[in-house]
Amino acid sequence: MSAKPSHDEALHSLLYRALLEKIISGEFAPGQRLVEEELARAYGVSRTPIREVLLSLVKDGCVERARNCGARVVAFTAEDVEELFDLRTALEVHCISSVVRTVKVNELLELQHRLEAVDSKSGSRLREEHASIDLKLHHLIVENSGNRRLITQMRHLSLLIESLQLTSFSSDDQARKTGEQHLAIVCALLRRDAELAKRLLTEHIEYGKRNVLQMFIKSTYQQELVAKE
Repeated sequence: MSAKPSHDEALHSLLYRALLEKIISGEFAPGQRLVEEELARAYGVSRTPIREVLLSLVKDGCVERARNCGARVVAFTAEDVEELFDLRTALEVHCISSVVRTVKVNELLELQHRLEAVDSKSGSRLREEHASIDLKLHHLIVENSGNRRLITQMRHLSLLIESLQLTSFSSDDQARKTGEQHLAIVCALLRRDAELAKRLLTEHIEYGKRNVLQMFIKSTYQQELVAKE
């Protein structure tokens, strides 16, 4: 069984997703200053986890730090979304040939069990569980590649991509569709069918990219309407 994330890791992910959602929605506008003290007070935490999340957002290109100005929001575009998901496709599909030889059956069976059990949930609990499974599956693929540089690169990108994906889950049906794709990929890996797993993984990442782009474009359009009022 995989270890559960620590309290600090869970808090980091929660704060990261909350701030990223505000950046994408335009609530935090490009160029806006993000003040650690104000954010810590808003989320009821100390400055330390806020500082760590801002550093992660800087690394992911969503925030920049300027001398004497602190952290400021960077414009995040549809092109950024396209590039992130295309990079994920290129790197993860490349991993599959190694993964079918190295991944442990018990890890795949654990994911299969979680996917078969999750449909009893609904609403935010359903979407959060599918997002958690998505993170676990993609980590499993990357970690079993045996490529240390690729693993490091994808660890850096994973929280950003998964946060975008979770934000884009607008309905239970969308989350369940993602779950069906996950289950098909897991079954292909259990059969050690590399070509099928590559095709299913490519389709799955493309589906996620379309959902995030639709959410992003809708949010951008709403921001433009508000700006004209």
